[in-house]
Amino acid sequence: MRPFDYLSILVSIIVALGVTALLSNAARYIRSRDEIVGYAPAAVWGLTLFLLLVQIWWVSFYRRDIGSFTFFGFILYLMIPVLVALLSHLVLSDLAPGTNVEGEFLKVRTGSTRFDANFAFRCEFLALAAVGLFVRSRAA
Repeated sequence: MRPFDYLSILVSIIVALGVTALLSNAARYIRSRDEIVGYAPAAVWGLTLFLLLVQIWWVSFYRRDIGSFTFFGFILYLMIPVLVALLSHLVLSDLAPGTNVEGEFLKVRTGSTRFDANFAFRCEFLALAAVGLFVRSRAA
């Protein structure tokens, strides 16, 4: 197996964990929709993160032409799906009956918990920029 194959498997597992979190929370919402008041921005973020996870998985196949990865480049590249999967777990946290979806979403988004979603998005963009520089410098 080539190094890309190992990277691709690990990225696929991480993406699958994020998609599982989004779909299981969506199923919980559908099942308990009479007891949970929805919040449109949370649903939009959930859909956006789902599309982003699919995009990450799709783009990973274009990395197969890179002959070798350094450990640092591998970690930077792996940071992208890890942060998006983490955000997927946070965007629609446990949807038990009676959950205030708006309150939970705003609590995670504004950083009144230990994990600040805005910080995660900043890290995500930094990782994307670093991987872009890494791949460009390796191709030259």
